[in-house]
Amino acid sequence: MFDNKTMTAILAFFLLSLLLPAAALANAMPVYLEREPYFSLAPREDVPLRVEGEELTIEIEENSSATALVTARYILTNMAAENLTVPLVFPYLSNDLWDFAPVIEWGGERVDYSVFAAGAVAGDYLAEPEEFLAQVDIERIVANLNQPPYKPVHFSDTAPATLYKVTFRPPAERQCRIAFLLDHQQTRVLAFGFSGFEMDRDGRVAVSTYISDRRVGEVGYLLVLGPDTLKMEEKDYDHIEKEEVVIRDFIISKLDLAGARIQNRDRENFYSLFLRELDGLFERGQLVSVYDELVNHVLYRNNISALLFTIHLEPGQRSALQVSFPMRATIDRRESVDYVNTFVYLLQPARHFPEFGGIDINIKLNARSPYIIGSSLELVEEGPGVYSASLDHLPAEDLVFSTYPRPAITFWDRMQARLLSRGDLIIFIFFVAAFLYLRSVWKRATGTIDN
Repeated sequence: MFDNKTMTAILAFFLLSLLLPAAALANAMPVYLEREPYFSLAPREDVPLRVEGEELTIEIEENSSATALVTARYILTNMAAENLTVPLVFPYLSNDLWDFAPVIEWGGERVDYSVFAAGAVAGDYLAEPEEFLAQVDIERIVANLNQPPYKPVHFSDTAPATLYKVTFRPPAERQCRIAFLLDHQQTRVLAFGFSGFEMDRDGRVAVSTYISDRRVGEVGYLLVLGPDTLKMEEKDYDHIEKEEVVIRDFIISKLDLAGARIQNRDRENFYSLFLRELDGLFERGQLVSVYDELVNHVLYRNNISALLFTIHLEPGQRSALQVSFPMRATIDRRESVDYVNTFVYLLQPARHFPEFGGIDINIKLNARSPYIIGSSLELVEEGPGVYSASLDHLPAEDLVFSTYPRPAITFWDRMQARLLSRGDLIIFIFFVAAFLYLRSVWKRATGTIDN
């Protein structure tokens, strides 16, 4: 049985836990959420273009310490005695959490750009930077951009193909299921407007989707890849008709390039990626593929993207190029009570300019996390939440910095994090302490005190 001293100690520990920050207690589990780094500008080919200097401004949003607006301003000079048309590339890693909508300006005027796939990368830059950087080498990215369009091996995308057109009719608020048999050796199907598919023991395949009131009258499609071996089971309330189309023409007409991760995508480039994945259906033995799922596979396998654009310079012309875009931090609360937000900006692509001058870095934090507690480059604290660096050359290191609500992660911060990660233990101690306290009060009231 616990004596009064033990009970007092337990109560004291419980009261101590009440002093922990309420916001942290509400999110007690350790957190690590990886975000991709962002890149600096690079030339797509060798050109006599000098970067006089770069001014890099990173401003953290007022209401989100893990989100920033980045503005990179370059002063460029044409070193040639002739007019230049310069193709430039700005690589980035695809992110499905927002619309990636950068703004590019040359001489104060907006510049149009297209988004191209430029390869794939896996891993965590903060955990394994050398391995990560090897995958995003700018020469490798440019080589991927220069690859010819994909040509399918298992079917011809320029040949006629059968298209089944399914009109969704009443009743609504139901699951539409279109079933069919096909020759597994010769035929695959690409479904548009359906959410999934299944296959039963008899080899019958079915695609399905939910039909709401708003979807009545809409059309779904089944595009046959290979010979039309389908034997359809037509529903009374879903009308099915056939027509002949060219695979390439139909798919390109249906490509939706307005999604969050594929905004401003070049249509021919994305079609080539889509075609490669579609051709892989035959290799993988998958009988049916759903358009939306296939798009996600394409983006997952090609998560390095690049903005491609051109600028024009007269002999000796000196002008400003500015690129603005959103950036997210890797957030980490495994060893601290508050979030550590780490931002990464890869400077190395800019080394591919024949000449590069200095770089000025300005970082503006918000009131929630106004301190930089670690940086790969030496930064000067100009004032509350304002840091800077001025270098006369491009540094060997990339820019990596971490922000925090206090000047450093203290011993008490780490201790609180460990206590909070054991939230069940704190709750258990609370009930034990409460039980012992009430038991003691009852014994005193009834005169049955333990010896």
